[in-house]
Amino acid sequence: RIARLPRDELAAKAHEVFERHFAQVFAGLDASRLAFPLPQLIDLITWLLAKTRKDALLEIDAGRPLDEVRRVYLAEWSFFCEVLRKGIYRSE
Repeated sequence: RIARLPRDELAAKAHEVFERHFAQVFAGLDASRLAFPLPQLIDLITWLLAKTRKDALLEIDAGRPLDEVRRVYLAEWSFFCEVLRKGIYRSE
């Protein structure tokens, strides 16, 4: 809902709270098995969250049924998670 906040100052404060909370999700994570630096992965996930949130809000504003918006949102995240888990190449 941050994207819908009308005032820049209020939106900035809400974004700061989101960033702090989101960073706590990964606090203490053992990153030793990750193929990429954790800060870059967090940036990627944050970007994906912002993209899917914006897409969902636009669909809601366009009058799409909430069940449909939810289904599409979850399907998109299922795809993202699968790509992150398996990579983009087929296993041979």
